[in-house]
Amino acid sequence: DIQSDATPPLSALSIGSPQFALSASTLLVSSRTTFSLTAVDPPVRGAASGVKDSFWRVLDLLPSTATFQAYAAPFSLSGSDAVKVIEFYSRDNVLNAETPKSAAVLLDSTPPEAVLLSPTSCDAGICRVVRGRFPVLGTARDLHFASYTLEAAPGKDAAAGFAFISSGTVALSSAALGVWDTGALSGWQTLRLTGTDQVQNAASSALNVFVGDPATLLVLGGHETFNMPEGVAVGTDGNIYVADRDNNRVAVFSSTGAFLASFGGRERDEDDDHPRSSTATLRLKQPSAVAVDGAGSIYVADTGHHRLLKLSPAGAVLLDLGRRKVEREDDDDDKEKAERNAQFKAGAGP
Repeated sequence: DIQSDATPPLSALSIGSPQFALSASTLLVSSRTTFSLTAVDPPVRGAASGVKDSFWRVLDLLPSTATFQAYAAPFSLSGSDAVKVIEFYSRDNVLNAETPKSAAVLLDSTPPEAVLLSPTSCDAGICRVVRGRFPVLGTARDLHFASYTLEAAPGKDAAAGFAFISSGTVALSSAALGVWDTGALSGWQTLRLTGTDQVQNAASSALNVFVGDPATLLVLGGHETFNMPEGVAVGTDGNIYVADRDNNRVAVFSSTGAFLASFGGRERDEDDDHPRSSTATLRLKQPSAVAVDGAGSIYVADTGHHRLLKLSPAGAVLLDLGRRKVEREDDDDDKEKAERNAQFKAGAGP
């Protein structure tokens, strides 16, 4: 008895979690969403050879050269966030193949933006000490935003023990995420913000905050060290940079207050009872502000020379913005000082 099977199998695509229906025609998925194929070979007039194999491929809306591959196990999507078209078909044991079917989904594998802005992190160096009730500012947003959670735990860099502060389902940008009541807390606390989108992509940011009353942790300098210090900055390594204005220098100290280096400075003259070391390749005049970036580069507002300098960690000039008359102005200053000293000596007599 010979039976004829000229009917191809019927395939179906199942889409797992996480998923979210953005509209009646758009399904949002993530890179963790699983896709499964099933197929049956329905008998026609009692004849069916059974399913032999199934195939699938993923296409972007842009022209694609993706080829079909044999289905062996559930799969997931990768690549850039975009609409993905999944094509699939099956064959029976006499190689009847169905016309490929397709399903379109929108892939979102990008986590939300979650950033804490205030209070600022307090890991080393100069810290902001907090106490009482105050708003926590930050950003929690995403194209497919779902929610954010703000929480805190005792200790620095805590990994567990978090207590709820606030949450929300509306995306926020540089806004109040909630009010943190630290009245019953003291010492180091880890503040954490977590943002989640509609397909469970999540991102967190955390920072260390010191809760308590202000206390003196470190004292730098005095009259013997500084002369009208105006600017201060802390590097990622905890080193402290001071714009020592009237000593015409930037002084560098460790996080414990040990002197490390001095950039700029002035040579000793007759009116200076406290000479400062001078950097031969750099002359500063009344620097009023200083900053340090993540790479250790130092930015100095060289106010007296009307310029902004970018220095290497060793004090070499990398960038010089502003007036370029430093050497001439310094020479003029030296000439004017010499003339004043000559007049003073002449007036003083023998």
